Amino acid sequence: MSIILSPYSVFEFIEEKDMVVNTINTKGYMGKGLAKEFAIRFPEMEKEYIKKCEKNEIKSGDLWVWEGKNIVIGNMATKDDYKLPSKIEWISKGIENLRHEILSRKLKSVAIPKIGASLGHLDWEHVEKEILKLHDLECEIIIAIDAEIGPKEQKALEKISDLVSRCSSENSPFFDYDCPKEIIKVIKLVKENQNKIKRFRDILNIRGIGDKNYKMLIDIASK
Repeated sequence: MSIILSPYSVFEFIEEKDMVVNTINTKGYMGKGLAKEFAIRFPEMEKEYIKKCEKNEIKSGDLWVWEGKNIVIGNMATKDDYKLPSKIEWISKGIENLRHEILSRKLKSVAIPKIGASLGHLDWEHVEKEILKLHDLECEIIIAIDAEIGPKEQKALEKISDLVSRCSSENSPFFDYDCPKEIIKVIKLVKENQNKIKRFRDILNIRGIGDKNYKMLIDIASK
């Protein structure tokens, strides 16, 4: 069909495309970057991933496909050790495995990030050439380069900002806004650090937020 370059995050295409691609290593660690975001959003997937790595079932270049509710995630092993950079041959193998999945599953749309070109330290031009090899497939390939805020992310930020303005004190009508009491402290932390939040993921960098509270904010923002 076509290959489209999107300026947005791959998370803009969650539940919209037949598959979204995540990047992983073979050591069972989803502690940074895109993988961490996926782990927080899909904790059951992370648990399965860790078990597979403990059994040495994931090798560099593999594409492990996980299916959740209304979501299919292709976890591409672009690294061996998370502490070391990616290799272009692993990207090439991963793309071939993605091709196989597209054909066998008859996928019509896939969203893929800049695999191996961020924390993997690969040259994006080389990585992009590998992805473009999928051009002959009857599948829409979205390359999400994550250069700017997309509509979904903007809406989520606005919702959190609105929540902060409504819930500025413990006496605020939380239940009118469907906000659980346990998030009062989190909202206060967000309010204190609003000037540091340019992208939604910046909230995770706020001291005191943590993965659990960040997931709670994601759930609230997505309602």
